Amino acid sequence: IESARVDAEVPALNLKWRDRVITADGPINLEYASNELKVSRAAVRIDDSTIRVSGNLPLDAAATGELKIEGKANLATLSEMIPSETPVHAQGQLSLDGVIRGNLKRIDPQATITLIDGTVETATLPAPLLGLNVRATIRDGRAVLEQLDGQWASAKITAQGEVPFALLPELPIEIPRPAVPARFSAEVHQFKLSALAQPPQNADATGSLKLEAQASRPEIDLVQARLTFPELRLNAGNYSLEQVGTSTIEVRNGIASIQQFELRG
Repeated sequence: IESARVDAEVPALNLKWRDRVITADGPINLEYASNELKVSRAAVRIDDSTIRVSGNLPLDAAATGELKIEGKANLATLSEMIPSETPVHAQGQLSLDGVIRGNLKRIDPQATITLIDGTVETATLPAPLLGLNVRATIRDGRAVLEQLDGQWASAKITAQGEVPFALLPELPIEIPRPAVPARFSAEVHQFKLSALAQPPQNADATGSLKLEAQASRPEIDLVQARLTFPELRLNAGNYSLEQVGTSTIEVRNGIASIQQFELRG
């Protein structure tokens, strides 16, 4: 098979999936020779969403190739193609720019993923997610969330983080798994229960929270986290409660401890 050579060209492609037509954006050219798969051109289009692949990927574990992947997608188009009993309505522009280096036994992915002005609405969410802006990268055996901000009900949400691939389960193909620290932080500012699509009757709550978590190595017992509530108020009918100080929960050595929690009203 190492001496075999196969050239293939798909001049046209026309598939239908859930009332959407998947077409080839030009001819698809593939070549197999010298124990290596080459993709000189492969582009697929679904309405205004496209994905392009080009490059080479060796079958030999001692060789290294490189596949380039570029994609741009309209979430409104993709969400309509998801088979689900509960429809998902989404909007926003999603883009992917990445490279997969390696071979069929071991890969090292590098990619940048961005989402601009995204929204997600479904019956399973008590309020839609609005104004989602996300930028994430995959590099050096890590997934890095550089930016996430959006709005849910009345709350403004932000998050950042970094997670090594060492936390992933075993896969049929090898990937880099560096034993580097993991970290994650998130803030929810002024969430109001009354801002939900179906708020409870005669009751309301306002809260803000901040989460900071890290681990020196990708092991669950090494996670150290701190959850604080800068703002916490509860109202039910004529009764109201408000926290005294800042409510705080800490996690260390696999144990969660309430450091501060007091309500008055």
